Order: sequence, then C-alpha cells, then structure tokens
Amino acid sequence: MMRSYDEGLRAHQHEVEWLYGQCLLRLQAYERGMKAVLAYHDISWSAQTLDKKQAVRVADIRVKTLGAVVNNLLESFLTTDDKASSAIAMTEPAEDDSECSIRVRTRLGFSDDDLARIENGLRELVTLRNNLVHLFLEQHDLESIDGCRTAQDALLAASDRITPHNDELRQWLEDLGVTRLRAAEVFKSGAIHDLIVYGTMPWPFTTIVGALRKAAAELAVDGWVPVTKAAEWICTRYPEELPENYRCRSWPQVIHESRCFELRYRQTDRQRAAWYREKSHKLCAEHP
Repeated sequence: MMRSYDEGLRAHQHEVEWLYGQCLLRLQAYERGMKAVLAYHDISWSAQTLDKKQAVRVADIRVKTLGAVVNNLLESFLTTDDKASSAIAMTEPAEDDSECSIRVRTRLGFSDDDLARIENGLRELVTLRNNLVHLFLEQHDLESIDGCRTAQDALLAASDRITPHNDELRQWLEDLGVTRLRAAEVFKSGAIHDLIVYGTMPWPFTTIVGALRKAAAELAVDGWVPVTKAAEWICTRYPEELPENYRCRSWPQVIHESRCFELRYRQTDRQRAAWYREKSHKLCAEHP
C-alpha cells in the first residue's frame, strides 16, 4: 500500500513540476516580449550613435525585473486616448552638437477605465510571477497528494491568467511593428538625408504636425480651428511640442512652414485671429 501511495504521490509531483515549468516558460516569454516593447517603442539617436545608444538601452532593459518593466511602460507607452500617438520627431542640432537628433516613438491610448483595468492586470501578473518564483513551495505542500492537487489547480488557474496577457502583448507588438514600418518609410523618403544635409524639416513626419492634426480633428468647426485654441489643446497634451523646437517663433509660423495646413486670418470682435484647417495628405506630401 505504501509503495502504491508513493508512486501516486510522485505522479502528482511530476504533474506539478510540468505545470510549474510551463507557467514559468510562458512568463519568461512574456517578460522578454515586454522588454522588447520597452526597448523599441521610444528610440532617440543621432547619425553617429544609433548602434551604440540602442545597444546600451537594450542591455539596461535586459536586467530589469518584470515589475520595473511594467512601471516603465505605464509611464511611457500606455496612456489615455487623447495622448496616444505613433510619431516620428526630428530636431535640429543643439549649439554644442553637430548632429541631428531623431526620435521614433509609439504610445498606445486607452480610455481611463480600460487603462486602469490594464494597469491592475499587469500588477496582478507581476504578483503572480513573484509568488510562483519565490513563494510557491511555501504555499503548497508537495509531500502530500492533496497538496499536489491544490498546487495543480493553482497552476492551471495561473496559466489561464497568463493567456490574455500574452494575447494583449501580441497586439502591442503588432502595433509597434506598424510604427517601425512607418519609420522605415521616412528613411526611404529621403527626409533624414534632407534634414542632415540641407537642414530641411520633414514636416509631415514631425510630432508637432501630428498634434496639430489631432487638435483639428477634436476642435474643428466647419473644418476650421482657431490657432489659439489648438495651441492651448496641444500645450495640455503635448507640453514638449513648442514652435521654437522647430525653428519657429509662433504657432501660425509652424502652420505656414509645414505646408500641411491652410492658414487664414479672420476678424473676430475687432481682433484679427488666425485659423487653420488640414490640407489633404497628398497636398501635404507634395510640399514638405
């Protein structure tokens, strides 16, 4: 009888080990995917430092814990709807630098409720991972058949909780891939060459033009938007996007220089005010 019991216990222990290993492998794959998102959703470089800077960034992220990766992504990648963007920003050299800086950034936007749900789910997954790695043997008695059965149930439940996170991550990676393809189109277009060689701002691809487009979509009345209202809207949501960052003195100058918008002045309450509306993407592309 004892031998039969021992054999039954070992069979249950082996099942626990198999399920445990499966959970850990799935969590490790998830963590690797999350680190890839963190490493590549926001990249800044100059012509001479791309490989070096990105290698340092990847090496730094590789040693981060899953909890740290989640915190970083909640700060820089996941956001609310009105701040979501896939943008390519380019800035001219600083006075003490001879190189142009290029930034490719993706941010995913969600409603407040969905973002709260995602954040809670990510933090619960971090807790699940930590419990599996550090506390599993303390929480389950694997020297009894009943304890092994309880452990098996817990591991099956853990696996079920990991699955939707993997599906969610797969979608994030697909979205990130779309942005990288868009970045490749910018390079193929010659915009980077013109920026570096001629100092020509690649307006259709800049973050500030993207912000002006979003402001127009949000605020337009009969297709037109007061420039002052758009500037206020952008200042709240994209505080780092300022005309002076693009060698312009004012928002009307940005709108004029970009050639992606029509700019008109109207008399309102005896004051002259600037209004704009977006041109078709084809016209914008013809006049970068």
